[in-house]
Amino acid sequence: ARSRAAVRTTADEAWRRSRGVLLCIGDSQTQGGSAPDGWVARLQWDYIRRLDVVNRGFDGFTTRLIAKVLPEITDPLALPAGGGVAALTLWLGCNDGTRPGNFQHVPPSEFLRNMRDLVERLQRRFPGAPVLLLTVPPVVEAQWDAFCQQEYGVDGGGRCDRLAKAYGGVVRQVAAEYGCPCVDTYAAIMARAGSLDGVGPFVTDGLHLSTEGHEVVHAAVRAALDEVLGLPEGIPMQYPGPVNAPLGLLK
Repeated sequence: ARSRAAVRTTADEAWRRSRGVLLCIGDSQTQGGSAPDGWVARLQWDYIRRLDVVNRGFDGFTTRLIAKVLPEITDPLALPAGGGVAALTLWLGCNDGTRPGNFQHVPPSEFLRNMRDLVERLQRRFPGAPVLLLTVPPVVEAQWDAFCQQEYGVDGGGRCDRLAKAYGGVVRQVAAEYGCPCVDTYAAIMARAGSLDGVGPFVTDGLHLSTEGHEVVHAAVRAALDEVLGLPEGIPMQYPGPVNAPLGLLK
């Protein structure tokens, strides 16, 4: 029979259990997800005290850049003792999918190689953790060009809906090849917008998500996470209420 001390130690450890991590990697679409109304911020609330949602989104980055700095993103990540990465999201392509000659342009063939490389490296680094791949969302080219002209005095780099669909297709291909859940942000937004003419309310500038856009992406990501992790309520909570705390802490 187990001693009372052993039972008490096990109960204490369960109460103190460490949270796992949901790691979100990407470009400005991920970085902006930590805005108060953003899709990452909403996930942080969904998984509060259950998973630490870590945002590693970098404005302007491409697959080429992320591939070069990936160890600097993943290796220093301070994981709680006993915890680990439960799942990841990878959302890239908005900057790769510019016209040839643009400083951010990554050709589709290289984009495919880079995405395969990133998925393989993440799967090796975090074995067993699902890597969710997000497709490129719709782009309202005229709105984005007008915004860039007003803000920066240049055009939008050739970003357009045609390229968004093409690079999104590569993401879907890689997801199928590696057995990754695919979150089709393009399809999710278009399902609400009805057509490209209706995308305006879901973006702030023709490219980046508005509150409505973040809402759609959050719902799509949550649905995918629920499939691989179960509902947040099923993930043990760290420090689940003082009534269950070890007696020594309450004195």
